[in-house]
Formats: sequence, C-alpha cells, structure tokens
Amino acid sequence: MTYPNNLIQEIFENSQVADERGNTHALRDGIDPEEGALLYSLICQHKFTRTLEVGCAFGISSLYICEALSQQGSGHHTILDPGQYSEFHGIGIANLKRAGFDFFELVEKPSEVALPALLAEGRTFQFALIDGWHTFDHTLLDFFYVDRLLEEGGIVVIDDLHLHGVRRAVRYMLNYPNYQIVGSTTDFDRHQKASARRLVDGCMQGLGTVIPRRYLDQMFVSSRLNPDASLGIKGSMIALRKTGPDPRGWNWYKEF
Repeated sequence: MTYPNNLIQEIFENSQVADERGNTHALRDGIDPEEGALLYSLICQHKFTRTLEVGCAFGISSLYICEALSQQGSGHHTILDPGQYSEFHGIGIANLKRAGFDFFELVEKPSEVALPALLAEGRTFQFALIDGWHTFDHTLLDFFYVDRLLEEGGIVVIDDLHLHGVRRAVRYMLNYPNYQIVGSTTDFDRHQKASARRLVDGCMQGLGTVIPRRYLDQMFVSSRLNPDASLGIKGSMIALRKTGPDPRGWNWYKEF
C-alpha cells in the first residue's frame, strides 16, 4: 500500500491517532486507505482547488483531501464538524496541522445549519465529501445543499454505503438526470470476502427479475448484503459527477 504522506502511513500502521497534547487514541470512525486513495485521485485528476467535507472525526479523509490540494499548488478546504472538539478531542485538526496544512477552515456547526449558510454566502465548491450523520433524511439533506453548492463538472462523494439509509439516499440521487457515477471503491463490507460479494451480486441480479426490489431490501439489509449492485451502487464509497444544470421540473419524481 502506498500512502500520499508519512503521517497517513504512520496512522494506519499504528492504528492510533494523537491529540494536540500527544495523548493517543485508537483509530476509529475513519476512512480506509482504499477510500482515501479514491478521494486523493479524484482531486488530483480533475485539479480541484475548492473542496468541502461534511464530517471530519480524526481527520483521515481531511489529510487525503488536503494532500491532494497541496499537489495543485493552491487550494482551500472547508470542514463541517460540530463535534470535532467535543467528541473527537480536536484530533482531526491536530493531524492537519502536523502535516503542515494551513489552507483549511473548520465550521463547528451541524451541516443542516452550515450548508445553507455557505449557500447564502455565495460559496461554491468543485468537490465535496458527505460523511456526516448517516440517516436517510440527513444524507439526502446534505446532498440537497451540496448539489446547489457544487459547480457543474464537480464531484460529490458519499461514504458508508453499507448503511441502508445511505445507500437508499444514493439510489434517489442516481435518479437526478444531471448526475452520473464516476468512481467507487471495490469493498462493500470490509469484513466480507470478495467471492461472497460476487455471489451475492449475481443472486441479486437474478432475483430482481422476479421479486420486487423493496422486498429484496427487507430480506438482505439486516445481513448487510448489497441488493443495489446492479444499479452501480458498489463499494463502500461512491463518487457522482454533476454533468450540468438541473433540468427537472417543479413536479419531478421518479421511483427509487
């Protein structure tokens, strides 16, 4: 495994992080190296310089994003995380400072408050990561505002597709006529073997022709299997590109 900087490598190899005082904590609530590589590659490939992140925790995703921004020679990263100091001991921000990054801002407000404020300020972004509160309604609300903040040609990434509420929200997003999948990770559940995933995906495609999808969801969500692979919703993280303006009418609706 290749890491974009030494701090990221150290964190994953030791499975721990440290706060500003040097107290160590077990690594949890963070993305894995494959997910980080996806974020890093998307930003570098498209040379994005204005990025947004909903949810920071220990700052692993922030490190990948800021390292990618540093490769562009300029950039600015906006982080929304109301619990950065109250829940995560400021470790995410401490890690960014340790890595030498100073081109970021932390907004310590819930995304349902901070995102509309960014929109009212006229802010725009080229890249966004949604990794906050993982209920269906909250994920969709984050996307609702990110869509308005995101430039045409920009990319939004949604993490934790193993959670049914998140995956269901992504199914709704894919009905938008101006969004398309441009990338994903390969691992749907970090604890499942690849052979088992291939078997399940094949079964889902076959059963989907005779059993309504809503019943498949009910059958398989408790076991954390993926009934949506045939829609392109694969892996633990997915990237959607905004291809143009929103052409939907006032009464638009599609089943999802």
